[in-house]
Amino acid sequence: MISLTELLLAPMPATRTIAFSQNKSISAESWQQQVFAFADHYQQQSSQHYLLWCQSALQFSIQLFALWVAGKNVIMPANGQHETLQRLADNIDAVVSDDRELLRAANNLALTVQATGELPTAPIFTPRVLATNEPILTLYTSGSSGEPKAVSRTLQQMQAELDTLHAQLKPDTDVTVIGAVPHQHIYGLLFRLLWPLTEGWPFVDEVADYPEPMLALLQRHAPAMLVASPAQLQRFPEQYDWPAFTAAVECCFSSGAPLPLDAALQMHAATGQAPIEVLGSTETGGVAFRQRNGQDQVWRRFDSVACRLNDEGCLEVCSPAASVEGWFAMGDKAELLDDQHFRLLGRADRIVKVEGKRLSLTEMERCLLTCPEIGQCALTVCYHNRDIVAAVIVLSEQGEQRLQREGRKALAEYWRQHLLGQFERVLLPRWFRYLPALPVDARGKTTQQALQQLFSEATGTEPAISVQAEK
Repeated sequence: MISLTELLLAPMPATRTIAFSQNKSISAESWQQQVFAFADHYQQQSSQHYLLWCQSALQFSIQLFALWVAGKNVIMPANGQHETLQRLADNIDAVVSDDRELLRAANNLALTVQATGELPTAPIFTPRVLATNEPILTLYTSGSSGEPKAVSRTLQQMQAELDTLHAQLKPDTDVTVIGAVPHQHIYGLLFRLLWPLTEGWPFVDEVADYPEPMLALLQRHAPAMLVASPAQLQRFPEQYDWPAFTAAVECCFSSGAPLPLDAALQMHAATGQAPIEVLGSTETGGVAFRQRNGQDQVWRRFDSVACRLNDEGCLEVCSPAASVEGWFAMGDKAELLDDQHFRLLGRADRIVKVEGKRLSLTEMERCLLTCPEIGQCALTVCYHNRDIVAAVIVLSEQGEQRLQREGRKALAEYWRQHLLGQFERVLLPRWFRYLPALPVDARGKTTQQALQQLFSEATGTEPAISVQAEK
């Protein structure tokens, strides 16, 4: 393993493959030359804060290291939506992307834009040094208040996590890394790009979204390491070609949301090994891992991480990979079993995971309340074969008139289009109920259990409680 700072200190061998893109191998020498070419370009620019959003993992990696070499701060947004860009416009000077629509929107906001591609390369190698202790990456995620929260990371913090992964989770053989998750969040960034770059493993540029195309990629690049989300691991059909999967996959990782036990046991029964689940957050990095071959729900902390419970029974961690010094409260209720192991008891805030993506129910409620047709609203997450965002809405007089005029289907699409400017489509509510008032208990509180019961009655199912806090 080499460190992130060593990747650009010496020429990479021409024989090393850094990535596979559209069935072509990309040499480490070519990758390094493109990093330097763009770095020289960025060093001539006065902009300092660059929003980076690329569909291509290969192009993202080139631009990321080029910006770092040039001494720029990289901002990774939670998504590539235009309204997200507008909200961050005051915090950025420029946008780098392979998305033409996003570049056009950035240009309309008078931001400097840079498209990805190739630049002429210099024939002579010059060693490049990266800053280790200064914040060089800013990620935006949902804070407990519902407002997007900026989380700054240093190279030293990310290297600490890579050192932990190398020491405790490194597979026994060299692999090609195939991602079923995007690289635009900390899990995908670390596992799909930074870890393979430091280990000398090639990564596949394309995202393996669905089981059948995924299997073709895994077989083509065996032995492979699959970086997946729980949402994808739940979708493997019962008649999947598990022998071919087992022969191609050296190890499989899952993170970003809880993996249902039946999905873990299905893979264990079919392949002989369950996915390696990693618990963490944007703020803390990886905290713990587990590989469930039975009913046990216990997590094992990483050796570099310390854990304790605060007065509210929530898990607190201290880690060299965390974005803050000292102890950080994760917002998960937990039970400490011994010095190394703990069991999670559910979330203590209103941040939920839907299809592996983090969503603030509070933030989405605030967005809905900007519609004049809505008087009150409350959101919850129900489980019906998958996690589904559900909305309970009290219409204003204007909303009642619109409902009578256009009907429920059109009104639901109106809410979804309104939210689409700020939230990804996969996060949008799929179920709606219209009531004269929100349900409240004897204390006047609207509980998640009461909200979910409304949809349980409508579907004849008993949705699992995904959010444990009350409004």
